[in-house]
This record gives sequence, C-alpha cells and structure tokens, in this order.
Amino acid sequence: MLDLARWRAWLGNEADRLRAEGFETDFKVRDEYLWCTGLECAGRDRIGGFRAFGNCLVDYEVICAGTKRLLANEAMLAVDDGNFASVFAAFRKALDLEP
Repeated sequence: MLDLARWRAWLGNEADRLRAEGFETDFKVRDEYLWCTGLECAGRDRIGGFRAFGNCLVDYEVICAGTKRLLANEAMLAVDDGNFASVFAAFRKALDLEP
C-alpha cells in the first residue's frame, strides 16, 4: 500500500532539501487524470527527474549535464510505504548525493 498523500508532503520536503544542497528544483503536483507528484532538479553537473504516480509506480532519470551521459533511467518501479524512501535514496545517489 502507498499513502501517496503522505509521500507527496515528504517529497516536497526533499525538494527543499535539494534546494539547500545547491540544486535548482521544481516540485510539481498533478491531481487530474493520473495522480502524480514529482520534482525536476539541476545542479552539481546533474539533471534529474523523479515522479511518483497514484498507481504505486515511480519513474526517475538522471543525466550528467557535462557529458550528456545517462546515469540512471528507472521506470515503473513498484513502490509502497515500505520502500518509497529507499527508491528516492537511489535517485539521490544517482545525483551523486548521499541518501
């Protein structure tokens, strides 16, 4: 089970954390059609996007801005309340940040 409302608030806090770590970050919420919460960020030679959907799936990708090399490209990862934070930690690691 995924309490997406809970994780929406948590992800908003993580967007603030990324800003504090030097990333330009855009936090987005969509409540029409397929419910989605996500963020896009750029900084430290990385560009990334992370989206959590109402159907309990997450997509994320990270590229190196300098080389344009894809560092992470994960799609349709099943998430629940038990693993959501660890999936986001993997996204942070791809951004070259500690979880």
